[in-house]
Order: sequence, then structure tokens, then C-alpha cells
Amino acid sequence: MKRSMLTGMLAAVLAASSLSLSGCGMLGNLSATPTPAPTPTPAPTVNLRWVLPCDSQALDMIPVINAINARLEEKLPGVRLYLETYSAADYAQKLPDVLKNGNYDIVWGDINLLTEENSGKFLALDSYLNGSALYNSRPAYLWKVPVQDGKVFAIPALDDYASSGKLAVLSSLLTPDQKAALNKLGEDETTTAVSYFTAVEDVVSKAKDQGRLGMVPADIQTIMQFDYEPITAGVALSKNGDALTAVNLYDTKEYTAWIEFVNGWYNRGYYGPNVLMDQAQSNQYASIFLSGKHAQANPEELLGAACETLSFTPRHIGNDVGQSSLLYVNANTQHADLVMQLLELFNTDEELYNLLTLGIEGTNYAVSDQGVQYLLTAKDGTPAYFIDGSFVGNRTLSRALTAAQKQELTESTDESAISPALGFVFDPTAVSQELSAVQKVIDTYDSRLSTGVYKKYKELHATMLEQLKTAGIDKLVAEVQSQLDAYLAKQ
Repeated sequence: MKRSMLTGMLAAVLAASSLSLSGCGMLGNLSATPTPAPTPTPAPTVNLRWVLPCDSQALDMIPVINAINARLEEKLPGVRLYLETYSAADYAQKLPDVLKNGNYDIVWGDINLLTEENSGKFLALDSYLNGSALYNSRPAYLWKVPVQDGKVFAIPALDDYASSGKLAVLSSLLTPDQKAALNKLGEDETTTAVSYFTAVEDVVSKAKDQGRLGMVPADIQTIMQFDYEPITAGVALSKNGDALTAVNLYDTKEYTAWIEFVNGWYNRGYYGPNVLMDQAQSNQYASIFLSGKHAQANPEELLGAACETLSFTPRHIGNDVGQSSLLYVNANTQHADLVMQLLELFNTDEELYNLLTLGIEGTNYAVSDQGVQYLLTAKDGTPAYFIDGSFVGNRTLSRALTAAQKQELTESTDESAISPALGFVFDPTAVSQELSAVQKVIDTYDSRLSTGVYKKYKELHATMLEQLKTAGIDKLVAEVQSQLDAYLAKQ
């Protein structure tokens, strides 16, 4: 219908022009002012609404949005972007209303949006992705994650594809030979947690000479990366061979060996006397794991001195990669083609990507050899405008990353083992009570065991295992295994 109406309009314009010119010719009045051709009616502007987390103030966002739309007018004429943002703290609370009202074209969320409850709300993207630049901006394996009934329903926005365990150690404690040996050990797939930390002990034992504690304790999820792939509270997948087996993580020989090992470290003073109270600042230690809340931190700022970053597990792509940040398209959008073109632009056009994530260069930020400097800041010192690139997509476009960091992003996957369970999402609905009870037991015992502070750790471990069994961890393990088997059978 739209095409026929447009064709009719063009025919009318051409017909009107022809009549005017022929009229002038018949009259022979060459000096007469020609009748102007009717001006074609411009196509209406299409406003696309993108909902995502952002803590910037509205006044700081207006100039940036104007700059984004000026760039869009060059790249995708007639399309304007409207950002609907909520603070990171409020986003989860606001999201259900956004989905219920349906007043959006693009919405950010995680894999948990892809449920039966939300069935029919999101657009299947396969026909739009085939051979597109947007598809090619991501490693192919990531598209296996947001899949339901064999169809892709979201765009992976987080591009920290491969991960490996990292341990930061003060440079003053580490010789070049020790660094090389520890990196080699950490990159060896046969290394266990205990064998690695036995080698590290030679380094952290010298921390006292510099008036520091040895190491900031790591959570058990970090330590067990050597041997297992954590799934949910107390349950992990054994990574031995191709077969994947769900196990009670706290009833493994590796965990038993680990708690014995850290008891010795605690007794030798590597963790500090108040480790359970977490009273020591990170700059009181000689080494720290770059995981959890410290995963993206600058290790030298954490330790307050020059340091080296060591590998302590090989690069791997776990089952949960790509699940935490996804972009969904409203199934009822009136502009699906334009939405997909817009998302492709933000993942292929460097200018648009950095406008959305960093703001206007020279106004909001500047780039130097030292990285990005934010020129406009809020009262608390945070950037006046900033949207996390992991909410948007292809971070290799970011001016906030150095060339080396971009190369790391693009090359890391070539050296990484991909989990056979990639894309598996555990649904705890059937065992929600057991999951809650198991977590309570873990919260009661794990910190005392994994930091070595309890002298009778063997008895405490036995008590923990008994209470985990009472809480229903065997049922939890069986449910994980059942869902995993069903998932793998469909692959």
C-alpha cells in the first residue's frame, strides 16, 4: 500500500511538471516564470525507543542525544533515537512495567527474560541476522545463548567473551623466573587449585617483609574454576572429559584439599587475623584475585603499588557467558527493519558507539595515551554522562580501550576452550525451597572453611555436608543434571 501511494504521488508530480512545460511551449512565452513543481511530502520521522540502565542526569544527556540523532540523520535518515533510562539500582524494579506496557522498541535485560511468561513479547531475529554486519560483530558461539525453540531472541551485548583467572601480585615480590613459572602453571589445564597456590606461597610468604598480609581471600567460585564450572548454590559441573556431571561442590576432593590448604595459610598469617570481618583494606595485602567485584579493577590501585598480573586458570568460555547482558526487540514494533539497522549501526559505527557510551568527545571526555579522561563530572566525581558499553555491544569500538585491550578482546576466543554447556540456563523453580535452604547452609559455614580460620575445620566440614544433605542438595544436584541433559539433547 505504501509503495503504490508513493508511486502515485511521483506520477502526479511528473504529470504536473509535464503539463506546465508543454503549456509554456504552446504559448511560446519563454520569459514567463515556470510553475514550480510540487514539493514531495517528507517521510515522517520514526522515533525508536531504547530502554536501558543509565545513572546520568537528564540535563547531561540532552546534548549527547542531540549529537546521536544528528549522526543518525547521516547514517539512517528519518530515524531518531529516544533513550528511556533508569538508574542501575531501579532498573530491575521498573523492567516488569516496561515489558507489560510494551512501549519500547529495544529493551536491555539478561537471559532470565527469555521465559515462558514472556513468550511472544520479543521478536525472533534469525531472518534479520543472517549474513549481517551485526551478526558478524559477535563471535558465532555467542548467538547460541539467547535461543529458545531453535530461534534467536536477543543480541548479546556483553563482549567480555573469554575469561581466565587472574592474580595480581606486587612486583617487588616477584622475580621474572617466578612470573614465567606461575603463568605457565596457571595456563596448564591439568593444574589444580592446591598445586597452583603451593607454588604461589613462595611469593606471598615474603609479604611480611614489606609489612603486608599475603593475599586477599577469594570466594570459592573463583578457586574452583580450576576444576569445576559453578551453576547454582553448591552445585557445579565437573569438567573432566566431554561428559558433564553435576556435583555437590562442597563434597569434592578438591574442596576438601583446599580447606586443608588454606588452614595452613591462615595459621602462617597470610590472610590476617580479622579476615572474616573483612576489616583490612586491599592495599594492606601483597596479592589479590581479579574476580567478582574486582574483575575490572586496576590492580595497582587496589594494592597501592606496582604489580604484575598472573594467569591462574586457562582461558575458557563458560556456560554462562553472554547471559548477563542482552538486547531484546519488541515483537510488536512497527519498525523491525529500522530497529535492526539501528542496532547494527551502534555495533559497527565507532562514532555512534562512543557517543552513546561516552558522550561527546572534547566535551564529555578526551582520549590520551593514558586512556579516557572525563571532562564533565558530577558532584561525586563520576562522569556526568556515561552508559556502560556492556549494555550496548561491540566494545572493540570503544575509545576507552587501548589497542592492546581491543586486541585482547578479539583474540582471546581463539585460545579458549568453549564449555559444552554454553547457553545452558538453570531454572530453579522446581527446587526453589531446596535452593534457599542450601544457600543458608553455605552462608553459615563456607566463609569459615574457605579462609582457614576454624581450627577444627574437618569437623566443621562434616557438619556442613550433613546440613547440606538435610537442606536438599542431592535433589538440587539431580535437577541440575536433568535440565542439563535435556538441554544438551537439543543441541
